[in-house]
Amino acid sequence: MRGQLHIPGNLLIAGEYAVLTEGGLGVSMAVGPPVLARVADCNEFRLVARMGAYTTHWSPDASLEGPSNHRVGVFEHTLKILTDESCVRDAFSPGEQKLAERIVEVCRRVRSRSFDPVEISVDTRSLFTRDGRKLGYGSSAAATVASVAGLLAAAGYDPVSDRRVVQRLATAAHRSLQGTVGSGYDIATSVFGGMGLFTGGVYPRYQRVLLPWFPQPAIEQGEKPQSTKGAVDLFKSFQETEPDRARDLLERNQRLVRKLLDTITSEDGFGVLHEIRRLGEELGELVGVPADVETAPPDPASDTGCSRRFRKALGAGNETILVLPHVAGCPGRAIIRDDEGLRWA
Repeated sequence: MRGQLHIPGNLLIAGEYAVLTEGGLGVSMAVGPPVLARVADCNEFRLVARMGAYTTHWSPDASLEGPSNHRVGVFEHTLKILTDESCVRDAFSPGEQKLAERIVEVCRRVRSRSFDPVEISVDTRSLFTRDGRKLGYGSSAAATVASVAGLLAAAGYDPVSDRRVVQRLATAAHRSLQGTVGSGYDIATSVFGGMGLFTGGVYPRYQRVLLPWFPQPAIEQGEKPQSTKGAVDLFKSFQETEPDRARDLLERNQRLVRKLLDTITSEDGFGVLHEIRRLGEELGELVGVPADVETAPPDPASDTGCSRRFRKALGAGNETILVLPHVAGCPGRAIIRDDEGLRWA
């Protein structure tokens, strides 16, 4: 199959760290502009990564051993999963093994490249600033989804026909890339789109939800980047050293996420969001990755509503800050929700 695929970015609104646990709940949102995956005829099989200011051409015949250039690491780890039949089967739950067997056949075509040569290009430049900094919209997860979808399409399988297939394979590939068992919320959100209830675990689940009162958000850049693997390792250490406290905090998260999904009015919704923010700040402090966000006091003489908006750190640390609602003329980049998820352009 040839053509261009759109894959949105993603944001975790609630459920930091909890989504790393079996059954842990979170709320996430797919956001534009999308990452693009283009599958086109070519005289040789090649993969192209356009990330930030860089364009990298890569041959899949290169060794997977040794240090990896991050710009091609997504391709390497995607191929590592898709060309290993045991990895493909392990990506699917025990109840999905009939589906897994059908996908194994597709992946055999990927491994043998028994299809006409193609160029698969993954373009994530929409999720970077002009000077090459990540915007914080889950670009590596979206790029992994794009790589999996592009390779399946090259092998003749429509990745949009059953997006669960892409979710399972991309989750395995992204975990391999990260070198740790990430939650997979970012993969699921980019695949299925919209706003969703995410349930963490070995085989994560995503259910679309509606929060009609939720306003258009904006994003601000925080103080400094945060390593996902570093934060995950610190959280696991906290769970081991203080299991009772960790369990109590995670149970609070479960209650608050369910409470958020039950809200009908913006007044109730923002009340729950304030509780979720306080929980995130408390958990971040205990884990060792502070997630506090400074809020300037309103200035009645000059304030236009900017300083009175809700602000909350997203994910681990305060690298990215959610601001609600977006107000024209106030700091922050407006965010557009993507309700379609993975799709053909």
